[in-house]
Amino acid sequence: IEQSIVASEDNQRRKARQTQAFAAFLIAVTALISFGVGVYSLLSAPTPEQDVDVEPVHSHHFTDLRQRQTQNYRDGKALIINVHITHHAGTTFCSEMKKWGPVPSFACLGGDNWDESALPPRGDRPWANNITEERTDLLRSYFHMISWEFGKIPVDPPISETKWESEHLVSVYITRNPLDRLLSGGGATNRQFGTMEDRTLDQWWAYSNSTYTDNFALNRLTGGSCVDGDQTPESCLEKGKVLLSRFTVVLDQECLPESIMAFARLMDKSPPDQKTSRTYNKVPKSAVSNARDRIKSDEVYEYLVERNKRDIAMYEWSKGISLVRCDELVDGEADADHNESSNDEDNVEGNR
Repeated sequence: IEQSIVASEDNQRRKARQTQAFAAFLIAVTALISFGVGVYSLLSAPTPEQDVDVEPVHSHHFTDLRQRQTQNYRDGKALIINVHITHHAGTTFCSEMKKWGPVPSFACLGGDNWDESALPPRGDRPWANNITEERTDLLRSYFHMISWEFGKIPVDPPISETKWESEHLVSVYITRNPLDRLLSGGGATNRQFGTMEDRTLDQWWAYSNSTYTDNFALNRLTGGSCVDGDQTPESCLEKGKVLLSRFTVVLDQECLPESIMAFARLMDKSPPDQKTSRTYNKVPKSAVSNARDRIKSDEVYEYLVERNKRDIAMYEWSKGISLVRCDELVDGEADADHNESSNDEDNVEGNR
């Protein structure tokens, strides 16, 4: 009996060891299968677009989406929209676009060639996401380029609502130093605060605390939703960066002639004529003297720098994703492979 009991216990232990070994085998096989599926997924997954978290390198401009957008324009199937913040070289850019093909006759915004019976009202922008492609195709049958100017706030709907990822839309944004922009003047500011040359210290302070000098570009790009002078949160800056990252092309006004030349090459168009082009012939005041010299009070200047620190930060960041890196130019030549030259005559209300 004792021998039978011992034999039975040995048999049970042997079966337990066999069960454990089989379970370990199944676990190993399952792990190998999971590993194989993971490797296959990594190898077969498409490369994601890198449109938001953009490092300041030219590769920003060579995503598949941007290539499709620019190719569609070259094929006559995409519309250029210039997202124009007032005093961001909209007049100069429009004058060059007129040489490429049909544009709205009045500052690329509207005019007597805007068919009101067939086209949406020219002031009806930005477009909602779900109507962007329909309107892009419609406008492309009339013009190769249009401009949207933003001077007033709030911007409703916000610019971010438009489907900038449409393959039939080439979006352009011209970035500008905020301090140079707020010194551009214009009818409204000159009437209210005096011309820059004759402005008194009291007028400078009044101007420095007006809506015209409160992170102007960032305020329009974010729809007027988050800007608050020197208390503007960093999240507002990030919101502006995300929108700029969605645009097809960013041009830097600091080297606008070279930027437009590179843009022309990108779109298979003739570059501006250096003898006749407004881009080359209009010398900006900022090229003659800097903002600190033109503002007659160091205290006012420092106040404006602090008040506009988020707008300034966005501008410095945007230089890194510009089609031409102005700080990398050699003898005025723009690198065609890379990803201030106008004080527009428009005022902050968008009138010209």
